[in-house]
Amino acid sequence: MYFNKYQFFIIFIFLIINCKLILKANGNKDIVINLNNDYYNSSNELYDFKKPIGYIKINSKSQLVDSLLFFKNMGKRISIRSGGHSSCSFSLINDTINFDLSGLKTIKVDTSLKFASIQSGVLLGEYYKEIVKHGLGSTGGMCGGVGIGGIALGGGSNFISPKYGYMTDNIIEFKILLSSGEIINSNPFNQYKDLYWALSGSGQGSFGIVIEYKIKLHNILPVYYTNEMEIPLNIVAQTILVIDKFINSNGNLNKRMSFDVKSFVSTKSNLKNILSFYFIDGTVEEGEIEFKKLLNLLPWGKINNNFKTKKTFLEIVQLAPMDNNQHIREITKSRFIMNLNFTSASTFQEFIYFSNNLLKNINNDSVSFFNQFYYHGGNHLLENKKSSFIHKNDESKYSVVFNCQYEKEESDNYFKFYKNYLHKILPIFGDKIYQNYPDDEFQNWQSSYYGKNYKKLQEIKKKYDPNNYFKNQQSIELPYSQQ
Repeated sequence: MYFNKYQFFIIFIFLIINCKLILKANGNKDIVINLNNDYYNSSNELYDFKKPIGYIKINSKSQLVDSLLFFKNMGKRISIRSGGHSSCSFSLINDTINFDLSGLKTIKVDTSLKFASIQSGVLLGEYYKEIVKHGLGSTGGMCGGVGIGGIALGGGSNFISPKYGYMTDNIIEFKILLSSGEIINSNPFNQYKDLYWALSGSGQGSFGIVIEYKIKLHNILPVYYTNEMEIPLNIVAQTILVIDKFINSNGNLNKRMSFDVKSFVSTKSNLKNILSFYFIDGTVEEGEIEFKKLLNLLPWGKINNNFKTKKTFLEIVQLAPMDNNQHIREITKSRFIMNLNFTSASTFQEFIYFSNNLLKNINNDSVSFFNQFYYHGGNHLLENKKSSFIHKNDESKYSVVFNCQYEKEESDNYFKFYKNYLHKILPIFGDKIYQNYPDDEFQNWQSSYYGKNYKKLQEIKKKYDPNNYFKNQQSIELPYSQQ
């Protein structure tokens, strides 16, 4: 690490103790940089080249402000990590000091006004466990290991989202640290309402460091009706088209239920294609009636008679396990489906065939494939607050996610075939990309994430981060005249 004369004035001594670089700044404050590479154990090894110099474990707002100003005055860039779930490792950037926000863990629930104030280091699973103690739930995601600091800025969709919108739709206020070192509260009614609009759906890392979110909570039912059926592979596309027609031709059922179709196959388990059904607005008895109607339209569905059909909110959102932090190599791509029809549904089915056949040819590696067709909602979500998040109309009510994981570097060339096939089929679904599943290989990402909102986002970027201090590969850019 190189320091110029001005930087030596700020830092007059440093010591390396137990893989920690301890910098003494003006005022004799310690800035402790951890150099232990074990911190990156949970990162995607396909992005192994993204290695910060080290990381700082942030445990308080004052430490965060001091650390930000310290490195900004040095001319050193930072990167920001909440849960470390970025599919493209945008939370880890080469030659930066990484700010690990996982020490910011405070959760406060106001049961009378039905909102929660949560800090950025809280994991989604931790958040859910706390709010259900008060009989309240929230939109968000279905993976408990995701950090609030990332998912809340880029959308956040779970099984109750068709009724209540994305997590970003439910944010009342942001507490954010700007590059100037100032901490402000941004909401729709104060002088920072433009920043509130921008933060609501633009994704992580463009305007500052969000320290805390105030999020609207919702009453939840004691139990929900949920069920699932196994679908033969050759009828996956037909199943998707049938259920789409079902939920859109039955009154307001598109707000009262949620579903997804997911496919799992790995070197340790055989292929399964599962339709999961969630009834989110009504009694268990009503949910069972609606599911039976759907079952009559899907006679090929195989029901598991041992499946527990009455589940609590927490049981449902915990269906995806917390991460085990093992080293993996991972490819993830996602698109919103701009036009659900026979072609797009069949393409999803064909990719399941492709993944299953690919697995049969793989030896000496631990491999898994996960493919998901997911229902978010539709035009009725536009009733929620206006924000920079564009994916809330009928062209964005469905998305697809394709994911593969493997362990060995020698398999990289083999999985280039997988990625090349993905690149071939993705345009069939459309070019709109969910901010929480960024695609670092997509060229026109500005339009895919933000559409017509991008120019306005650039102006807000110029206002609050005029020197572009907060920057990653796909963060909001300054207007061209300012770059």
